[in-house]
Amino acid sequence: MCLAVSTTNDPLGSYNLYEYSFQNFFPDYPHFTVWPTATNPAFMMMTHLFVNDQTFVGTDACAFDRNAMEAGEQSPAMICFTILGDGGYQSADLDGATPPPDGSPGYFVTFETATLREWKLAPNFAKPGASTFTGPIDISVAPFNVPCNGTGGTCVPQKGVFQQLDTLGDVMMYRMAYRNFGDHESMVVNHSVRTVPQ
Repeated sequence: MCLAVSTTNDPLGSYNLYEYSFQNFFPDYPHFTVWPTATNPAFMMMTHLFVNDQTFVGTDACAFDRNAMEAGEQSPAMICFTILGDGGYQSADLDGATPPPDGSPGYFVTFETATLREWKLAPNFAKPGASTFTGPIDISVAPFNVPCNGTGGTCVPQKGVFQQLDTLGDVMMYRMAYRNFGDHESMVVNHSVRTVPQ
């Protein structure tokens, strides 16, 4: 996977360029977020792992050393943990001007049959082996069904045409927003659902 980190606020300016290997896995569907804690600032990423570009293995939840990448250092650390057999995760991305409390882990969330599932990644870029990945924590939510008879596929009608829209309802598509309000923190995430009749 190739990454480019801007060295200025000008998108036409220079970039620090990096390349990371996922060994025999193909990293598909990557999503990146910013986790700017004071002592372990990171770029967080989730990606689905496939063997031979076909067989799904699970999700890699990763943290990249943001300070080192922005400074142009050689080989900044990438710390990844694999969640076997599960996918569709989003990592928390900062909204607002107040960063997460120092030392806060990055959050990764997906949905299961009747819950949201959360993992926490606390990277330690000075000692990568001391990084921690904890979970899962299952959070109860109101009952829902995956759209299109549980497939998350193509079934949304459009007015005036026969072609239907793809819900992409089998995975979370939109970013998970994190905000620190000072007296409390909150995260907001959403995905396509078909409600369960009451």
